[in-house]
Amino acid sequence: MKKVIYTIILFTFSYLGAFAQQVGIGINNPHASAILDVSSSSKGLLAPRMTTAQRSAIVSPATGLLLYDTDNNNYWYYNGNSWNSIGSNNGGGLVLPYQASANTISPAFKITNSNTGAAIAGVTTHEYGVGVTGTTTSPYGWGINGFARSPGAIALYANADSATAIKATTVHGIGLDIISTNNSAIRVLNNNGQPAIQVSNVHMSGTAIHASTANNHAIVATSG
Repeated sequence: MKKVIYTIILFTFSYLGAFAQQVGIGINNPHASAILDVSSSSKGLLAPRMTTAQRSAIVSPATGLLLYDTDNNNYWYYNGNSWNSIGSNNGGGLVLPYQASANTISPAFKITNSNTGAAIAGVTTHEYGVGVTGTTTSPYGWGINGFARSPGAIALYANADSATAIKATTVHGIGLDIISTNNSAIRVLNNNGQPAIQVSNVHMSGTAIHASTANNHAIVATSG
């Protein structure tokens, strides 16, 4: 009798130990990489729900602890040092600096603003800071691409008070390449009495302006 009881106890603990290693709910064969595999086509997984005060009152939260905050309607997780929201509408879930990689023909990041505000704004307060930067490492890539569809729209707009609006620098390439197939490639308007275009070359042997054409005027200038 004792041998039978011992066998039952041993089998029970062995079964519980194996069951504790991998648990499946709604599925007979849990995935080998999951300690808990939950499957359902009509129900979801409900995380603990609490207020912000209740969340903040948790003593020594474990790293990776996940819950739903009912005050701001967001999931929150503890990263070992602080609480962080996931997918908040105000960007609270975005931890900076943020970097990611994607391989897609569609925009990897897209924001649409139907009002008069900017869809994306980059601001820097540093003396040598950069508001927005675009870089390409491919032979025919574009660092920044501006596209305008309507006749009155502007693909790229640069405005400066007393600074330089656009500065193009190159080592071996073309500093500024402008092509137009059906209109003026460059149009310069100035209504303050100053030169509309001013070019200077400080090098004694350099050329200030070099214009060439195959069978037409290289430069045409008209003054009223």
